Amino acid sequence: MLAVKQVLILVLCANSCAQQQRQDRPGSGVEPPRLLREVKATYTEEARRHGITGDVLMEVVVRRDGSVGDAHVLQGLGYGLEERAISAVKQWRFAPAMRKGVPVDVLVEVAVEFTLR
Repeated sequence: MLAVKQVLILVLCANSCAQQQRQDRPGSGVEPPRLLREVKATYTEEARRHGITGDVLMEVVVRRDGSVGDAHVLQGLGYGLEERAISAVKQWRFAPAMRKGVPVDVLVEVAVEFTLR
C-alpha cells in the first residue's frame, strides 16, 4: 500500500525570492498563513520501485491571495519526487499571512513527506 503524507512547516527563511520582491517571514510581526486546501503528491513508478522515502524540502512564497507562487527545492529525493512535490504544493491554498491586518506575501519552508506502506 502506498501513502503520501504532507506536512507544512512554517519556519523562518532568510533568503529572498527570485521575483526580487521583499518577502515577509512568519514571526517578524507577521501572522503565518493557514493551510486551507491540500493536494496530495503522488509517487513516481521509479521511486516506488526503488523504495524511496523521506522529505522533499522546499522554500515557497505564499502570496497575499493565498495561492503559492515560486517554489524552490532545498533538499530532494530524486526519482522525480521533487517535481511531484512542487506540482502538488502549487495547488495548495492558504488563508494569507497577515501583518497589521493586511494580507502579505511570505516566504516559508514546506516539507512534503513520501512514505511507502
